[in-house]
Amino acid sequence: MKSKDDYIAEARQENPKPIFHDANGIKIQLSDDEYEVAIEAWAIMRVKQDAAKNETDTNLALKRSAYTKLGLTDAEINAILG
Repeated sequence: MKSKDDYIAEARQENPKPIFHDANGIKIQLSDDEYEVAIEAWAIMRVKQDAAKNETDTNLALKRSAYTKLGLTDAEINAILG
């Protein structure tokens, strides 16, 4: 799983300065502080998304394991879990 710093580096590479914000059709250049805040906010959001996906995947794996222990087939498990 990527860290916040990994995502910040990725965002900086994919979105070099200058960055513009579109406000009602008017392009406004982000200041250095606004750029840093936007990059960090995006990185934090991605880390949270990764954690949520990891939790969901773990829960699904636990459910599959439990259903397998009950003797259900893959087709029955898929029908239950969707």
